[in-house]
Amino acid sequence: MEIKIGVIGLGNAGGQVAAKAVSENIPAIAINVSADDTKSLEDKGVTTMLIGNNMGSGKNREVAKKYGKESIKEILDQTEFKSFMSGKQVVFVCYSTGGGTGAGIGPMFTAVLKAKYKETDASKRIRFINVGILPAISEALQAQEITMETIREITSYDNTYALYDNEHYSDLPLQEMMERVNTEIVEDFKVIRGDYNMLSNYTQIDPQDMMNIMSFDGMFRIASTVGFQEKDIEKETIEEKLIKSLSNTAGCEIERDRIVKCMATIVNIRPEVSDKFNIATPELRKYVGEPAADFSHYYVIDNGEGIDMSYLKNRVHVIMTGMSIPDDRLKKIVQRIEEAKAIMNQKKQSSVLAEYAGGGNVVGDATKASDDGSIDDVLGLF
Repeated sequence: MEIKIGVIGLGNAGGQVAAKAVSENIPAIAINVSADDTKSLEDKGVTTMLIGNNMGSGKNREVAKKYGKESIKEILDQTEFKSFMSGKQVVFVCYSTGGGTGAGIGPMFTAVLKAKYKETDASKRIRFINVGILPAISEALQAQEITMETIREITSYDNTYALYDNEHYSDLPLQEMMERVNTEIVEDFKVIRGDYNMLSNYTQIDPQDMMNIMSFDGMFRIASTVGFQEKDIEKETIEEKLIKSLSNTAGCEIERDRIVKCMATIVNIRPEVSDKFNIATPELRKYVGEPAADFSHYYVIDNGEGIDMSYLKNRVHVIMTGMSIPDDRLKKIVQRIEEAKAIMNQKKQSSVLAEYAGGGNVVGDATKASDDGSIDDVLGLF
């Protein structure tokens, strides 16, 4: 089972996700204000589109919004964009929440796409999903403030969205951090596409099931554990590994209010470890909550009829949709903003200059020297 997915990357961060998606055979298109940011993407097979003045938005969210409002209708009518959209069932709109182009355009563009491709028949409706990448806590005040504005817009209308967090890998070199985050984002896309839904004699998640799973408003998060062996789960159960993945991977931390509208569990497992896992995931549900809707896909990896299945790894993925806004993470952003503003407002007077007995006038504020702004008055201060 596979559904037809696509990625729209906005700004530099979104463009890099688009490039990673193309490497995994996921169709992608990148939209940017900066011509320089798109040059490297074209060599990677990503279709690129430019809006605005081609010089970038200078991390100015309002400038990006202006360009977006001027260009979105034109983009939607372009042959390249229509070709990209043809046949899609789920489209991920990816961008940094703390930058200029993506943060400015992302929530707005996703809302426009939902309106443009509105369809009353749920089986034909395209799911458009906001995918935002949060800045690390150490990043500048501007990035944190823009992030709060962007998430306010993402959550201001009904939609399914995901947040990923650079903070999880902020101790790594920049290029390695970005690679890890982008790889995990695209791996989640592959889970949703159905890459690991092997044809099963037991329970299955079919394409329409997956479309329904991705229809719940709110944040979605995927807990995963892959490649474990029998000896591994003697020390740590599969459910413990799933719970740990919610803290140790790129996805944004979840709000611990135990609200989750839907859970979908995808299992590829070998017979020798199958009795060590309860597909009902009782421990995980104690942690994240009990869903209103439940789906499962269970496949036993077993060599049979001369077919070698040794290349398949044990894996469990749990898709959780309809989760709450991650207020605990947002509180950390607000705290960072308050601390950064306090630092910017600090002004230390020099005790060394005050004690120095040499010549020189004490100028004062030259900008307030004269009500009429007389140049002579200013010059007289020096």
